[in-house]
Order: sequence, then C-alpha cells, then structure tokens
Amino acid sequence: MKFKSTEELFVRLKPALVAKQEEIRRKGYFYIKIEDIWHYLAEEKWKKAIGLTLDEMANDILMAEEDEIYKNLKF
Repeated sequence: MKFKSTEELFVRLKPALVAKQEEIRRKGYFYIKIEDIWHYLAEEKWKKAIGLTLDEMANDILMAEEDEIYKNLKF
C-alpha cells in the first residue's frame, strides 16, 4: 500500500499509536504524546528502513519501549 504523505501514513497508524499511548499512560508516563512515539520510531527505527509494511510499522509501535521513547523526547 502506498501513501501520498507521511500525514496520511500517520493517520492510518493512529489507532496503534493511541493504543501504545494508553499502555504507556497506565505505566505512569502521562506526558508522552502520540507524536512523541511517532517521532521516536521515525528517527530511530524507520529512518533507514526500506519497504516496511503497515503491519511491521504497527508492530513496531506496539512493541516500542517507553524508556526508549522517553530518552528521545525533545523538551
């Protein structure tokens, strides 16, 4: 599946991002936003990846570690 923009891809992956944010909030990280999760993965995991599928990206979102996301937050 091809996407015309990163915004379109973000919207398509938003349910996984929201689910991850809810999981993170249950662990006490109330300040991490879905955009933080997105930026962490885009910069750290997907930047050099080629041919990722939507399923792989959703899995990366759900498996992302909150400690790693926190370390990459830009305050």
